Amino acid sequence: MYHFLINSIMKKTVTTLAIFGLLAVSSAFAQNNDVNRISFGLKGGYNYLLLSDRTQLSTGINPSFGAFFEVTANPLWGAGLEYLYLGNNQDAKSGGENLKSSVNALTYYNSINITNLVSANRSRGWQKFNVFGTLGAGIGIYSYDAGAGKENGVQPSVMGALSAEYNFAKWFALGVESQYRANPDVKFIPNSYTGTANQCGFNVTARFKLGRDKENVRNVALNDYSPNPCAQAVAQNTAALGQESQQLSTLQSTVASQDQSIQALQSQVQSLQSQLQQQAAARQAAQAAQAQAAAMAAARPAPKNPNTQYSNIDFAVDDASVPTSGYAELDQLAAELKANPTWKVQVVGYTDNTGTAAINNKLSKDRADAIKSYLVSKGVADSAVSTQGLGSADPIASNDTEQGRAQNRRIEITWIK
Repeated sequence: MYHFLINSIMKKTVTTLAIFGLLAVSSAFAQNNDVNRISFGLKGGYNYLLLSDRTQLSTGINPSFGAFFEVTANPLWGAGLEYLYLGNNQDAKSGGENLKSSVNALTYYNSINITNLVSANRSRGWQKFNVFGTLGAGIGIYSYDAGAGKENGVQPSVMGALSAEYNFAKWFALGVESQYRANPDVKFIPNSYTGTANQCGFNVTARFKLGRDKENVRNVALNDYSPNPCAQAVAQNTAALGQESQQLSTLQSTVASQDQSIQALQSQVQSLQSQLQQQAAARQAAQAAQAQAAAMAAARPAPKNPNTQYSNIDFAVDDASVPTSGYAELDQLAAELKANPTWKVQVVGYTDNTGTAAINNKLSKDRADAIKSYLVSKGVADSAVSTQGLGSADPIASNDTEQGRAQNRRIEITWIK
């Protein structure tokens, strides 16, 4: 009768956990939140065998270790699979045989985030710490050696656990776990033992979460993941009413001052029209004055007897630099050209007969260009001065003497109307 009742409870428990697990997985993949849901890890610690009858075996602590894989549906719950090795070695009493026993437990479980149940609103700092409650069921592949007999087999088990985790990063957490495992049908101890044998253990866990760039849903507060719809609606409606009230008040003020604004705009339009008329009249007067000035400048005659040769501009042999002795005459010429912008001049450069024709032609052009550059530096328009180089042509003195050659190294400036 006892085994029948235990097996019935086991079947209902496994069925319930399976249903919750399917709901967890389907919920996880049905939602499109920008979070990660998959984690896995390792655990290890010790296992303590709880015997109701200690007349045959003494108390002993054994190692436990294993691994787990979990899909977390939302910040409240998830489902996973766990493998755990449980050592159950015990020393015999009264000269009996020592027990060498172990169980490889495979468990399907559901995990509940108790922290999110208690406090759905938590700061980012407190979201790093979570407490979980776990309930699962599965099988244990057992093996024992009690001296008089050996046996291997499979038995059912139910597991419950309470754990706490701290997230050091989005992808990594460390935790501690206290686990209790009930064995309805004790098979990892020889049949000569008639009491119950359950297991209690303590483990340290290391959990790794897939995806380094996204938050894992295990780390998220419930309201950050899925805010309360009623509270959202109330907040949205309150904000909307406040905005509408403010808009109504603004609209009333706008309507009240609308006539004044229209009158002010009409005055501004009239003022702008008057300003435009005044600007148009001033523009016409300026254009007329410019046209009259241009006509007067065009009618102004050029000098009747311009100096075509500047006596103070004597160039050195094989040199195109403007001598300082000619600055005064050139400054006067620049002033006349600036005062009469419609006038133009041509500067012609010459050399003596020393040197080849190619050298003399280039040197004479360089001298004319040097005079132009000086005039332009004084503010004369570039287009008002043209240049030409004629080399040793048209001498004005004999090239047989040094004095005559110096006179031939000259420039001549001609006015052009």
